[in-house]
Order: sequence, then C-alpha cells, then structure tokens
Amino acid sequence: GRLYRAHGRVDEALAQQLKALSLHQAAGTPAEIYARMQSLNAVAVTYQRLGDMARARQYLEEALALARRYGGPETRVIEANLASLL
Repeated sequence: GRLYRAHGRVDEALAQQLKALSLHQAAGTPAEIYARMQSLNAVAVTYQRLGDMARARQYLEEALALARRYGGPETRVIEANLASLL
C-alpha cells in the first residue's frame, strides 16, 4: 500500500491497506497487535491524503488506543499523525 501511495496511486494504496488491516482483525500476539497498529496508521495517512479527515481520525484514534495500551515505537508516530489533523 505504501508503495502505491508513494507513486500517487492513492485509491489502490487504500484498497491494499484495508486488505492488510482485515488480516489483522484478530490481533492477539504482540507482533499481531503491532501489525494492526501499523495498518491502522497507514490507512489513516491514506485517508488524510484523500482529504477524508474524519475517517483518518477514526483510524488514528483506534491505533493510538492500542499504542497506549500495549506501547511500542509507533506511539509517537501515531500521535504526530493525529496532531497533524488539527
């Protein structure tokens, strides 16, 4: 998804990122939870690029809740992405 987004193919990026996110729905292990946080963040950034700030915020808030609960290096990135929506 990120490669599509980097090349301006944002709709295709979103489709791939949503597919990846669906694979991480039943996150249970730390690696799965981290992958879910990354997927939520990626989807949010793509929605932001599409101008859909409400959806971007929704995905970032879910990612941030996971990041705060379980920790991890993504926390600051997610917080910064959420702050950029303001």
